[in-house]
Amino acid sequence: MKKNKIQLIIFSILIAFVSNCSTMERVDDPSSASKKPGLVMIVFFASQKWDEKILPRALTSMHLGIPGGQKIKSIPNKDLGFAYAGNYRYIFSNLEPGMVYAIKKVEVFDAKQNTEFTINFKNDFAEQLPVSVESGKIKFLGVYAIKNDGDKFEVVDGVEDYHKFKDSYMWLEYFEERVFGKNEKTQLGAYKHMLDEFIVNQKDGYWKEVAEGIRKNLN
Repeated sequence: MKKNKIQLIIFSILIAFVSNCSTMERVDDPSSASKKPGLVMIVFFASQKWDEKILPRALTSMHLGIPGGQKIKSIPNKDLGFAYAGNYRYIFSNLEPGMVYAIKKVEVFDAKQNTEFTINFKNDFAEQLPVSVESGKIKFLGVYAIKNDGDKFEVVDGVEDYHKFKDSYMWLEYFEERVFGKNEKTQLGAYKHMLDEFIVNQKDGYWKEVAEGIRKNLN
């Protein structure tokens, strides 16, 4: 029994590692030259306790919605141009300019429990992290970590979490390389790294040109 438990834990860690190795998906250019959507980038991970260590887990998925009343109205990810950008990073490339969105829910695979769970956000969370864009522009929301303890959870600054607990992070070098690359270990450094990989991945097109313009000004 003990051997089977150890094998299950090793297998669960392997699943967690492989899921974090996904590559960035190319984002389609705007279909209309006169009416361009907005694009949003975000780095988001689950800071999960693993005995005395912390396992930084990529989210299985992220969903946006429109705030209103006590609930956030759902919008299908396919309508928002959702793309998993690999290694803790996510992109929404078809957001309506002038509209304010909010994160409605995230899905996380808990490697230790070998199960997936969903965290739903209420409307008041929309004020903490509003998602809004301008036509044809790229916006970086930042790096965030979600910490959960049973049914309770909180969203914190992911860079602060990293600096505070990095000595306990599993796969620390892997996490740093994927989130910051060779840049400074800051929110800006994460933005630079995401833009760099986004530009390489896009190869050409409208969004590549916009990203290059932003990146040039960040040097």
